[in-house]
Amino acid sequence: MTHVALAAVMVSGTALVGWWAVPALGLAYGVWRGSRATPLAASGAAAMGWGALMAFNWVVGPTSALSELLGSVLRVPAWVLPLVTLAFPALLAGTSAVVGSAVRSKFS
Repeated sequence: MTHVALAAVMVSGTALVGWWAVPALGLAYGVWRGSRATPLAASGAAAMGWGALMAFNWVVGPTSALSELLGSVLRVPAWVLPLVTLAFPALLAGTSAVVGSAVRSKFS
């Protein structure tokens, strides 16, 4: 499965069932692939997928205005919030893929 296909699965899962689909899909990908590069692939795909969702929302919605407002309230630059938003699914998917790879190596 390519990174783009995995990113599409992450986006679809997030859109259909919510953010918790990301760790579930990362775990499943880790069990399926079970290699050393699996966590990095899962992290990159999750960040890429959520980046696509953010880009879509920026085009059709007030995401940039919200980012500026929250940035001023939290006293951080507006660019920090999208960065944190991309780090969240990357960390979830990568960690879950590590667990999935460990499960695969334990039972294979």
